[in-house]
Amino acid sequence: MSGSLRAGRMRHTMPIGGSRALFIAITCSLMVLSAAHATGAEILWNRTLTQDVTDLSISEDGEDTAVAAEWIQLFDSGGNVLWRQWVARRVLISGDGRYVAAGSYGSVRLVDVRGKNLWEREIDGEISALATTSDMSRLAAGTLTGSVYIFSNSGELLGKNTTNTVGGTAPVRDIAISDDGACTAAITSRAVFLLNRTSYPLWERLNETLFDGKYVSISRSCDLVAAAGKYELYRLHSGGETLWRYSANGEITALATIYNHSLVALGTRDGRVILLDGSGSVRGIYATGRMISRLSISRNGDRILASSLNGGVYLLDSDAVLLDSAELGRMVRAVALIPSGEKGVAATVDGLFFLRFSGSFPAAMTVTPGPPTPSPTRSIPTIQIVTTAETSPPEESGPSETIPPVTRAGFWPLSLPFAIVLAIILLPARR
Repeated sequence: MSGSLRAGRMRHTMPIGGSRALFIAITCSLMVLSAAHATGAEILWNRTLTQDVTDLSISEDGEDTAVAAEWIQLFDSGGNVLWRQWVARRVLISGDGRYVAAGSYGSVRLVDVRGKNLWEREIDGEISALATTSDMSRLAAGTLTGSVYIFSNSGELLGKNTTNTVGGTAPVRDIAISDDGACTAAITSRAVFLLNRTSYPLWERLNETLFDGKYVSISRSCDLVAAAGKYELYRLHSGGETLWRYSANGEITALATIYNHSLVALGTRDGRVILLDGSGSVRGIYATGRMISRLSISRNGDRILASSLNGGVYLLDSDAVLLDSAELGRMVRAVALIPSGEKGVAATVDGLFFLRFSGSFPAAMTVTPGPPTPSPTRSIPTIQIVTTAETSPPEESGPSETIPPVTRAGFWPLSLPFAIVLAIILLPARR
């Protein structure tokens, strides 16, 4: 835009011919039209928030959205605030919308949808990660002091453990719990841990190259663990062995998986969304140009919602093809998608946006629970991951030849009315 303004100021000394101005206007219009198909997401409502959003979650039917923005706030599907109370940094809403779990400075609590506090339990430090089963029969919390807590829906403490390894205890950076509550995975800067339903440690993985550990996910039946370090993703079996490893050729900033880990989504600092299948092969890559801040994935993996610090929200299919998008104009901190992929919510630095996406959406898949994972009767030895000489990729390294072509994305800062005005400004006065 600054270039256009400079051209306008030079108009009286260096007039631009009418044909050239018309060509510029037409070109700008075509730019807008070429991007218009990718910006069809409808903003159903948006609300201004007075505090930064640190977390958000949406119920499976999209009727309720829970937000942690200093306080816990619950919004209905029309954008009305149902209640606002209790300080929290992490928040999750149950799939059926009946419960809201939240963690703050030294406590974890469970609240019902009406805002009634059901229970609150103390934890030994500031919460850093929170995970629940979809029905909230189990809650897992990690703290900056390196503790892991597992609670029942009634508030009973089922177990507590620490992330103590060689070198001491480290803050829990992420936590995940299987949907049957049989096991919990926690990740720190130095190790990945798998715990049973009472927080008894099944195994831990120490490694020099995997960590900085950042994100962790566990399959619904507790047989697979995905652990993301700063530059690499590891797929681990429930016994602790490495099944495969993928290098993102850049810093990983987000992770999302579907219930059986047959689809894994990674976000990177340089703005790529990388989709991998269950064997670690790349299905597709989509580039947004700026850091991916959060990923959310539909239940069967056919829709992936990504938020970027460029102010964009992108809906992709399972091959990383852009289906829909929205430009929110401000850095997007977090997104959440309902299981069908039809609706989602996005949080910017100062606002909340409820979105409806265009296109056809299959009915949300019903997942039949698998058999519970039995707790082992013997301790599983620690298995060391093979290390490499380099802990980070070269600064300018690009994707390998096996990675499919990257689809570029971008929102043009122009609009059709602006293009018309631009043409009028640039047309010389006829003398």
